Amino acid sequence: MRSVHFLLDLLERSSKRVLRAAGDPRRLLSVAAATLVFLAGDPAGQIAYAHDQPEKSFVASWAVGHINPLPANVAQYSNQTLREIVRTSVGGDDVRVRITNTFGTETLVIGAAHIAVSSSGSKIVPGTDRALTFSGRTSVSIPPGAPVLSDPVRLDVKPLSDLAVSIYLPNPTKAETSTFIQGNSYVSLTSGNHVAAEDLPGASPVAAWPFLSGVNERCRFRRPDPQSCLSRSGQASGGGGERRAAHSRPAWGGGSRLRLDATPAGRKLLPPPQPSARPAP
Repeated sequence: MRSVHFLLDLLERSSKRVLRAAGDPRRLLSVAAATLVFLAGDPAGQIAYAHDQPEKSFVASWAVGHINPLPANVAQYSNQTLREIVRTSVGGDDVRVRITNTFGTETLVIGAAHIAVSSSGSKIVPGTDRALTFSGRTSVSIPPGAPVLSDPVRLDVKPLSDLAVSIYLPNPTKAETSTFIQGNSYVSLTSGNHVAAEDLPGASPVAAWPFLSGVNERCRFRRPDPQSCLSRSGQASGGGGERRAAHSRPAWGGGSRLRLDATPAGRKLLPPPQPSARPAP
């Protein structure tokens, strides 16, 4: 808002200069050129451009809302690895992960984080493991109440597929930011950093998604099959709020029922195909 008011004030002052310079064409031209140069170099405009352009092609493929558990229900980890399994909605070539310390009372230290295609249980598909970075660094410290978004990483993700996000917590950490009766995660009972392990050692189930709040994909609208890019599975409620240990998938199977109109005129949701009528007995 401060930049907007500043620009309006600038335009008002420039208009007055233009009126004074109206009798001198050379002076009028110099005032107009100076105004254009300033607007082209306006920091607010550069920030908006830098923020909008890279993110336009990313969409939220999975997200969940966190709560602050009661003190008696707050899990604690120390020198352990979490592996959280989520189901994507859209597919993509690049992926970003959002980790948050919304309700934390202390700095959340992430020693390392990886993402991979999930195989089964706490296992990942070999060859799909990718290291996540945060502003180019493999570790990050998240202040209380703050989120962090990882750098984009190349990973071919199919729609309605399962991803495994592994987070190493080197310090004693309270899971004060977590989910309520929903989630599909594992924690390694073997101490150490195991984010790259194909099978998490000593994996113990955790019915929550601690710290992990979202996965963004660069949507593949230009792929040969644009309809594969959009679905409704795994939305902000963690999948419709249904209590299922697997992925909290919506019972109505929306991800497989919604289709995408890929005509050049625009993309829109189409109603699910109706089953063919059965002949009367």
